[in-house]
Amino acid sequence: MADNLLDKASILLTPTAYNDGSMLSVKPENGDGDFTFSRGSAATRVNAQGLVENVQIISSELVSNGDFSQGGQDWTLGTGWSIGDGKVTFNDSSNGDIRTSNSVFTINKKYKIQLTVGGLTSGTAFFGIGDSSAANLVTYDNYDNGDYSFEVVAPNGLELRIYATTSSGSSFFITNISVKEITDDTDLPRIDYTDGCGSWLLEGQSTNLITYSSDYSQSFYIKDSGVSVGTTNNTSPSGDLNATQINVTDNGRIYANISSLTYYSSVFIKAGTFSHFKFLGYNVDLVAQTASGGTIKSYGNGWFRIGVSYTGNRPFQIQAYPDATYSNHSTSGSYYIWGAQVEQQSYATSYIPTNGAIATRLADVPSNSGNSTLINSTEGVLYAEIAALSNDGTNKYITINNGGTTDYIFLRYRSDDDFQIKLRSGNTDKVNQTFTLSNNLDFNKIAFSYKENEFKIFVNGSQVGNTITTGATSAANTLNRVDFSRYDGASKFIGKTKALVVYKEALTDAQLQSLTTI
Repeated sequence: MADNLLDKASILLTPTAYNDGSMLSVKPENGDGDFTFSRGSAATRVNAQGLVENVQIISSELVSNGDFSQGGQDWTLGTGWSIGDGKVTFNDSSNGDIRTSNSVFTINKKYKIQLTVGGLTSGTAFFGIGDSSAANLVTYDNYDNGDYSFEVVAPNGLELRIYATTSSGSSFFITNISVKEITDDTDLPRIDYTDGCGSWLLEGQSTNLITYSSDYSQSFYIKDSGVSVGTTNNTSPSGDLNATQINVTDNGRIYANISSLTYYSSVFIKAGTFSHFKFLGYNVDLVAQTASGGTIKSYGNGWFRIGVSYTGNRPFQIQAYPDATYSNHSTSGSYYIWGAQVEQQSYATSYIPTNGAIATRLADVPSNSGNSTLINSTEGVLYAEIAALSNDGTNKYITINNGGTTDYIFLRYRSDDDFQIKLRSGNTDKVNQTFTLSNNLDFNKIAFSYKENEFKIFVNGSQVGNTITTGATSAANTLNRVDFSRYDGASKFIGKTKALVVYKEALTDAQLQSLTTI
């Protein structure tokens, strides 16, 4: 959008900032254009680094050189510690500590700490994280080789310190140290980067019926002879060391049984020895990046999320093959999986992690932006750069309204997958245009300009239909709010939004073309 057109906007929402309970508009600066937001549950997103994370993780990485690839930079070592080969090693000759050179924590804030312990040949490692005084963040305990994760509340502002000893006089090392701030807030909107560029992600309620989404050692999963669970310290699409290696000595399956219904099933998968799979009977080729009868999307680092619609009582099942013949074989090898999900709907939504029980992500509900001083009822423009998440036969609205049925403007993905724009004033439809977008799932730039006897629709740089030259708009000060739903709160918008803009005056054809050009 040209800068001069942005200057004209009275409400400008872009994926830039949010608080708990609100999506913050760029304009106006006094907050009158901000959207009230609620969800009431945790939810995940793809962050700007391409990693799948809980939106409640609200900071970037707080530890510098946590993998020690830069030697001792940003760390202070006490007695008994040494750095080399991408790790810090503790020698049991004395009880010293390592600490970050700079402060990491802030008093009373909550953090997620992760690290890897290795090289321990006997006994157990004892280590604590925090101040050497009584106010330790994590108390000393027994640990073996493996990956560890803690959620802690900082008792004071301090650097990260790790104290250690062992029970048997052996040494061990620590690496992959990570600290990120987290919050318990559940009404946090999501700026999602699945498409590489940030957009507001607005989803409906959904439940993951897989009770262990990333722990495939559980009896919930059934494994044919020749299939076994291997290491779990492999980097997943979340960036954590929690993906599982599945070992195979033939074309056996790993699967799960759930009630016989219609589902959409998905999983993240990465090639090892095997790069060809049958997922619920559909051929998946990670080399060609194809999934017959389903979807496949790259998440980087060799990871793909595959999904298919399935009806039956076994909505999760994977078999691995050495080539595209998908024939029975006795080849030995492995592959990696993470993030299994089974939803009772027609497409895959963002990852819903589970650990022992099904989990539900509630619907994203943004609403109630603006007022009658920011919305001109007699003329203006409603502009949106949006994409639907699925052609699922539901109505998805964005409206300027006042909560009533007699006066409103809406943009709508219709249940028949056409697109509709309507202006209703004085309980009479003045504009009611339906047309087809080239692809509802792609981002489309849509603008509706209205004033008495002049109504125009522009999509992706071109006018749709002719200018409507008859018809009245609503009386002044009638419309006073913008919602991601119908005027009564029903048929919520489910999709992605890069921009939502309200103008208080109609725009020229040249301005509308500039505004909507891809």
